[in-house]
Amino acid sequence: MATQASDFQSLSRRYTADKGFRSFIQKGLSGYYQKRDQNKANFQDWQGARDLAAEIKYEAVNHLDKYLLEFEEKITAIFNRKKPAA
Repeated sequence: MATQASDFQSLSRRYTADKGFRSFIQKGLSGYYQKRDQNKANFQDWQGARDLAAEIKYEAVNHLDKYLLEFEEKITAIFNRKKPAA
C-alpha cells in the first residue's frame, strides 16, 4: 500500500509540474463549465435538478449491491433467451 501512495505522490508531482498537461486539463474544464452554463437554461429549477441528481446518485451508490444482482439476473436472462437451441 505504501508503494501505491508513493507512486501516486510521484506521479502527482510530475503531472502538476507539466505545463502542457495542466493546460490540457484547464481547456477541458473550461469547455465543461461553458456547456454546463449553457445548459442551465434548460432547467426551470437548476438547483432542484442538482438535488434530485444527488438523491439518485446516493440511492444508486448505497444500494449498488442490489442493483448489480438485478442487472446480472436480467442480462443472464437476455443472454439465455438468445442462445440457439442445441
